[in-house]
Amino acid sequence: MESSDWHGAYTSTDLGAARSRSSNAEPDRVHREAVARVVMALRQNTDVPLNLSEMAKIAFVSRFHFNRLFRRFTGMPPRQFQSALRIADAMRLLLTSDMTALEVCLSVGYSSLGTFTRRFVEVVGVSPIRLRRLASARPVLSVDHQPRAPQHSGSVAGTLHVPEGSCGVAVVGLYRTALPKGSPIASVVVTAGASEFALNGLGHGDYYALAALIPKPADPIALLLAEASAVGRERVRVDEGRVSRIRISLRPLEITDPPILPALAPVVLKQFLALTPATPRRAAEGITALR
Repeated sequence: MESSDWHGAYTSTDLGAARSRSSNAEPDRVHREAVARVVMALRQNTDVPLNLSEMAKIAFVSRFHFNRLFRRFTGMPPRQFQSALRIADAMRLLLTSDMTALEVCLSVGYSSLGTFTRRFVEVVGVSPIRLRRLASARPVLSVDHQPRAPQHSGSVAGTLHVPEGSCGVAVVGLYRTALPKGSPIASVVVTAGASEFALNGLGHGDYYALAALIPKPADPIALLLAEASAVGRERVRVDEGRVSRIRISLRPLEITDPPILPALAPVVLKQFLALTPATPRRAAEGITALR
């Protein structure tokens, strides 16, 4: 094939790929907007549980198609996303009002206090009453929480890349699943001006590192109610006796992102708060006391 023929073939293929990308861009935009409409409705009405059919009507798509679209753009099923929003709203009410746990339970759409409490503990790591007690403690920026090292353990060495002009502290939690829930296996707080972190004493296997950038806390309530300004997630493989390296690029939070901080609340509670204000302790000791 002569050079002119090769160039023509290359251009034709390239144009075909460009047309394919262009034809896919419009449906993607429409689908993302459809999911965003549903997320806005869920955020505005956490006390009114919507079923899958009702969500699909808001999105103007079929029930089956909506379920797949929602998972694609948010990373989780619609009901799980809705539950995360309700727990986040419950945290806000517990920390900013005098409502009882039962009143909060009913205000966010749960009809059973037992179900609400179990779900709250599952996501946040502590009970609603415990959360209120911890919020009255003194905030302390502490070091990281590392698990007890197994006989043959590995480590993760990471670098955070934050959007230009961002400020605050980053919380990194390590989980076994892509959808974090409850206390992380290991965690670390990366303070302003730093970009590197390490997580040690990890067992062999696959993990997911979830990072959230939050404003530097002024008090416990502001800390626990803070909204992440940027988030990031990376999968990492840990092998015995080796250091696995990852880079987490944080991006601005989008409306289709699920609440991040309730998933990292155990990190926030157990690393930023001390039970004894006058006697700061090492992070590991504080974590043991709070369990």
